[in-house]
Amino acid sequence: MKEKYSGRHGARRLPERKRRTPVKINFEEFEVVEPKTRKKDAQIVSIYGNGGMAVNEELIRAVKTNCFEIRLDSRDCGRMLLIPGGSTITNMGKTHRIKNYAVMERLARKKIKFPAYYVGEWSEENQCRIGELSVINPNRSGGRIKK
Repeated sequence: MKEKYSGRHGARRLPERKRRTPVKINFEEFEVVEPKTRKKDAQIVSIYGNGGMAVNEELIRAVKTNCFEIRLDSRDCGRMLLIPGGSTITNMGKTHRIKNYAVMERLARKKIKFPAYYVGEWSEENQCRIGELSVINPNRSGGRIKK
């Protein structure tokens, strides 16, 4: 064994590395592991106490537009409809966030706590996105329940 010396505290022996023989790998014997996150891909509209309203990217991809007519269930605001090409259009812009004080005020009148989340999916039959009111954001890991 050849000796190598190293270090500022004096000489010491370091072993020489052994050379390994090349290994032939058959890639067909290995499985590809796809990346997977715990994040769910629910379509969500978030309403905040400061009047902010946000639509997540998953919803925009599913509906293929960021201009909607917004309708709330008149009884208890438990459901929200987003209708592309409706009569009163709200443009969510490039960031998919806007200030919509009218929605916030209606939810506050019904004593709904903020942030409020409307979780749902596209309805082919009705040609709109139907969201149900939720107390937690299902896309958040370990979602907190508001008190």
